[in-house]
Amino acid sequence: ALFVAWQIPALSPLLQRHFMLSRHNIRERRYHSILLSAVSHSSALHLLLNLYGCVNFGTVARKNLSARGLPLWPFALGAATTGSLSFLALSQHGSCIGLSG
Repeated sequence: ALFVAWQIPALSPLLQRHFMLSRHNIRERRYHSILLSAVSHSSALHLLLNLYGCVNFGTVARKNLSARGLPLWPFALGAATTGSLSFLALSQHGSCIGLSG
């Protein structure tokens, strides 16, 4: 649904405020963008590559984690947070969307 929303120009300001990670959004106290940016994709190729990686890596990760009695969601949440915080730490300018930060 977010991918489709990015294709609608009128929604761009809203999406940039809440579903895009940037230092500006953090300064504006939009801390939710740290996580919401991870599920946001503006191009079909970006979405497809992340889905491909999620299916292939996620299946292996889920199997290994469930063998130890651990759920996948904290791992995914941690990965999204780590990617976003790494972007903020390493990039002085710009913005990003997607799980990889």
